[in-house]
Order: sequence, then C-alpha cells, then structure tokens
Amino acid sequence: MAHDNPTRFDSDYNLLLDLKGELTDAKRSLDDLKAQLELLKNLKATLDAQKADITDICGRLDRFAAIWGFVRCTPLLLYIG
Repeated sequence: MAHDNPTRFDSDYNLLLDLKGELTDAKRSLDDLKAQLELLKNLKATLDAQKADITDICGRLDRFAAIWGFVRCTPLLLYIG
C-alpha cells in the first residue's frame, strides 16, 4: 500500500532526525558533566587528604605569629624599661 501522505511522513521523519540529534547532544553534554563531576570528586578527595596538613600548618603559623609579635616587642620593652 502506498503512503497516503508523503509530506507528513517526511515531516515526521525530519522531526525524528532532529530529536535524535538533540538526544545525541544531550548525551554528549551528560558525558561532559560526568567527566567534570569525576574531576571534582578527585579534587575533593585530594583536599580532604590535605585537610589535616593544612590545619597543622595554620596552627604553626599562628604560633609563629605569636612568637614573632613577642620577639618584636621585647627589644622595645628592654629599651624603654
């Protein structure tokens, strides 16, 4: 049986092709987002692993600042005193 309305068939076919292209683009975008998410997970793991080291470093810097402040003021106190 011949197709009754070739124009409608062509239109539906073109619509399907467009939708297939949009689906392909959406899948590509999803793959890109998954790759970015994986990078962010790796970065988070790295930062979590360094958290203890950073806390230690910050504590040491705080102690150094306190000592430096004391050392800096001591000559002035000895000079005035």
